[in-house]
Amino acid sequence: MTERRGSAMSFTRRLVLLVAVLLTMGTTSATASVEWEVNYALPGTPPDSVSCTSDSFYAGVVCWEAHGDIVWVYSGYTHVTAWWWNYYPSDSVLHRQGKCVSNRSGWAYCNKNMHERSLIALRACDSPDQDDRLCSSIIRPRA
Repeated sequence: MTERRGSAMSFTRRLVLLVAVLLTMGTTSATASVEWEVNYALPGTPPDSVSCTSDSFYAGVVCWEAHGDIVWVYSGYTHVTAWWWNYYPSDSVLHRQGKCVSNRSGWAYCNKNMHERSLIALRACDSPDQDDRLCSSIIRPRA
């Protein structure tokens, strides 16, 4: 009887250890840092049915095309960067983040592949740098 009881305790300890390890692994991957994706925009023209935001001086416009997952960038006379964030599986979990840099005048785009129905946040900024930039308000369309 002592042998069976010792075996049951050993099994219980192993099970508790396994659960603790699995929980730690899940927490580590969920809180891991999300790398920045950087793309350079290609010339193009957006359709009329896109959600847009512009910077305070209207030098730059950023739009989201849900069908095709395309970030559109318009630059009037200066470089414009679309900063974007993708939240999945919930609206509070950052899944991907990046920027679409346009070094040209006029419309240009970056083609992204976001999870269907995930939350996207976008803004237009006058610089691809983290500091010293002027930016628009953030729009939050769905992919």
